[in-house]
Amino acid sequence: KAVAERGTWGALLEEAHAALDHPAARDSSVSLQFYAYLAEGGFELAQANVAFLLDQQFTHDHDTPLLGLQGASLAERALHMYRQAAAQGNTDAEVKLGDYSYYGYGTDVDLEAAVAHYRTAADARSAQAMFNLAYMYAHGQGLATDYHLAKRHYDLAAETSSEAWAPVQIALMELKVLVWWQAQTGGSLGDPYDYVSALLAPLTAVLAPAVTP
Repeated sequence: KAVAERGTWGALLEEAHAALDHPAARDSSVSLQFYAYLAEGGFELAQANVAFLLDQQFTHDHDTPLLGLQGASLAERALHMYRQAAAQGNTDAEVKLGDYSYYGYGTDVDLEAAVAHYRTAADARSAQAMFNLAYMYAHGQGLATDYHLAKRHYDLAAETSSEAWAPVQIALMELKVLVWWQAQTGGSLGDPYDYVSALLAPLTAVLAPAVTP
């Protein structure tokens, strides 16, 4: 695989990079075409880059067509390419598959599938996947709530990447609040966020007409 992706036939990758980085480029359609051609040939990097470009278009300007794709079609095609790249061991693509399953981009929301993708990426030493798993343990999303495993995964994320230190510290403070809430309520009032939302619901209903343009 390493040799095959470095043959002369892969020179188009450099053209794709150049098209993407060119200051005169107004959009990513040219580089996307190059990457898409190589992605269909099995180039892992091209598959990941196609998915990334489509993902950026979907999250920032999904109403504007890109090579004939817009809206949900962008997410569906990006998801397909992330799957192709993840099948070749691309850890970042595996994390994105978890994100797409978590938020329901290009597919139905499936928290258990998100957990499976994050776990696979975490086993490959992805700090982002470890952090995401910790969050899901802390909030009981896709698996049973477990504050001990949540802290363990937050700690692993901080140990794996120095960039994760700051967000992990914030998440750990939230985790302490969740543990305290659980101790005070015994879980009878559910998640504190849901509880606060329920308390504010009547006020929101009253103020809604006033803030409607």
